[in-house]
Amino acid sequence: MSFYLQQGYGMTQINQEFSKKYKDNLGVILAPRALQVSTDISRLENHSKQLKKNGTRILFDPQFYVPGTNLEKIIKFPYFKNLAFQTIEFNKNHAVKFCEEVIDYQVNKMLVDDIILPNRYINAITTEWLEMQEIFIESSLHVKGNKKTYLTLALGPDVVLNTDTFDELIGNCVNYNVDGFYIVLKSPSNLYLIDNEAYIYSLLDAFLSLKLAGKQIILGYANQQSLIYSAVGVDFIASGNFRNVRSFNPDIFAEVDDEEDEILRRGTWYYDGNSLSEFKKEQLSLAYKRNIKVFGPSCEYCEPLLTALNPAIVLWKEPSAFKHYLLEIRRQWNSLMSVHASKRIDTVIKLLDDTSNHNSVLKEKGIKLGSRGFTDKIMDATFTALTAIKMDRGLDISQLK
Repeated sequence: MSFYLQQGYGMTQINQEFSKKYKDNLGVILAPRALQVSTDISRLENHSKQLKKNGTRILFDPQFYVPGTNLEKIIKFPYFKNLAFQTIEFNKNHAVKFCEEVIDYQVNKMLVDDIILPNRYINAITTEWLEMQEIFIESSLHVKGNKKTYLTLALGPDVVLNTDTFDELIGNCVNYNVDGFYIVLKSPSNLYLIDNEAYIYSLLDAFLSLKLAGKQIILGYANQQSLIYSAVGVDFIASGNFRNVRSFNPDIFAEVDDEEDEILRRGTWYYDGNSLSEFKKEQLSLAYKRNIKVFGPSCEYCEPLLTALNPAIVLWKEPSAFKHYLLEIRRQWNSLMSVHASKRIDTVIKLLDDTSNHNSVLKEKGIKLGSRGFTDKIMDATFTALTAIKMDRGLDISQLK
């Protein structure tokens, strides 16, 4: 099992459908923020039970990213009830009790297969933050039972780009008494797809070091660019429906948001696996009018769109778009994971090379990739980072199992 659904708002039906159809290679990461404000938490607990009956692997993200949050969806969960987080007041005893309550809720209410330990989002490493995560790890050792533990690493771009402190953090993580890490990353400049080769290289380097130390890695809030991290041994990715569960932003955990306003602003996108890019129906329609039909591959969810004479008039709504995206990302990830870990980087580089050639043809035909496209800038940064890590740490990569 190597792919998780990252539960976002309104994903209950998707979780259920996928857990029945693809249960042999699927997990779900459930989370507080996915609930509607008026929904009791028992709804999420019952959802977990239903998924378990389908044979689906369950994890639960406690979403401790912003401890002082006022977001009702999060703070109504029992482990937040007695939390009075202050950097000074949240001493060892409080932190231990909090972590034990998080684990108890996951094990006894959410029926998780393994445990995600809480951790704050950080964009500058502090002594207090390091001490807190070590307390969480220590307090989990006597209550986790036989389940694996994954420490949350919720990191901002400044942490990743500060080579000295990031290397020191990864050095500490190598020695932590956990089975692995659940990693969520706020990208530079809040970009959906990242065009910073230094940032990408730093992540590739860190993931490789963690894997060589025997740690498992779950990369949360993943999108199509995250496929590249299979090259350095990342074990699992998790992705969801809306952009806010494909690209991590800690701000959405800090304050009350207006879901209705979010619904009004969103649009329906088609994910094209051939170009690693997303398009609006109108873009496909214009291409079809010019007899340019190079999108795919097709699946049960996108076939009505791709086989239509005019995609713009097809009644193809968000649920189908979401399911298609998740099914295709899962297919691509599993395809990469079928290659031996030590050889995977070559497969990823070939994927990028093929995609680059394909996108050049699109560009020549006047098809713009747009804001969710794997543009030349994105491609160059990604390809540069991958080729550099292969050159610098090729021997280490050959040791991956």
